[in-house]
Amino acid sequence: MSWENWILRHHSDVTTTYDWILKMAVENYGLKEKNRRQAILDKRHCLILWWQKNRKNFKSYQTATSLGKLLGLTHCTIIHYQKNRKKTLLYQENTKCLNDFLNS
Repeated sequence: MSWENWILRHHSDVTTTYDWILKMAVENYGLKEKNRRQAILDKRHCLILWWQKNRKNFKSYQTATSLGKLLGLTHCTIIHYQKNRKKTLLYQENTKCLNDFLNS
């Protein structure tokens, strides 16, 4: 048994690479700020969809509530982004840079 496996099993405060990528994206792209600009909303939407797709890889952010705390949103808003929000006409253009960051 390697030390990494033991640490991951016995310490719940250890974060994964996905946790780190999520925090960096929120910080670098200003996704926590209160803003109604379409570009910010599209980036937030993109991040939430990426989180949903990779949810099992997270250690600290496995629930909508924990992600909401990071983004300054409620869990209801996270669910709205997942299920109801439609992509805007400029979605691809607004999220290209964030998509490259998340998927590289």
